[in-house]
Amino acid sequence: MPCVSKNVVAWAGQALLDGDFDRLLYFYADTVAAFTPHNVYRLSGRDELRAALAEHREGALREGVVGLTGEVAAVGLPRGPRHRMFVDWTYHMSNGRPARHASATYYCVKGAYWPQVEMIEYRKLAFDRSAAWHRGRALIQQPAAEVAAKAG
Repeated sequence: MPCVSKNVVAWAGQALLDGDFDRLLYFYADTVAAFTPHNVYRLSGRDELRAALAEHREGALREGVVGLTGEVAAVGLPRGPRHRMFVDWTYHMSNGRPARHASATYYCVKGAYWPQVEMIEYRKLAFDRSAAWHRGRALIQQPAAEVAAKAG
């Protein structure tokens, strides 16, 4: 059973840009762990999740994003009530600038009515500053020099 249908992923990008956070929250567990190449986050409760979605939206709009589309690249085999979903995101930019791309793995668990995201691993960020959008919420932060040294 996929975490969310391909139609929901296609809808979710525009819903984020439209600020439709209440409907987006139906697809998240009450606590979500998120991993980026730079930070680890723990978002607890609907208010904190809503605030993180709002910060992500504001950062995307500041960068000039005018559209956001997601495509399900693969869905992992279920392991009990859990499975993974691999999504590639395309950030469509204003003024004819080239699109930016991100990739994430969503770890889902069976919810009361539909599967919900309980953990996200961002494999590729669309913007160098993506992690900075949420830096204040990070549980673990790596200094920029340390991240650059690991990148090679």
